[in-house]
Amino acid sequence: MNILLKDSIDTLKQLKMEMHDVMDSSAQAKLEQVIQDLEQHDNLTKLELLQILGKVLDWLPIVSKLLAKFFIE
Repeated sequence: MNILLKDSIDTLKQLKMEMHDVMDSSAQAKLEQVIQDLEQHDNLTKLELLQILGKVLDWLPIVSKLLAKFFIE
C-alpha cells in the first residue's frame, strides 16, 4: 500500500476515534465508509480514489470547526 495512502487512512481512523463523541452518527458512518473505500484501494480506479479523497476534503472545514470548538474554547 502506498505510504501516503496508508498514513491518510491511519489519520482518518485516529480522527474518527478522537471525534467519536462529537460527530453525529451520520458523519461517523460517512467517515467509516470513506475509510473502508480507501482500504479497498486495490480494487478502485485512480478516478474513484480521487473522488473518495474529494469527499474527505469537503469535510475538512467541518472537522476544523469541531476541533476548534473543543480544543480552543
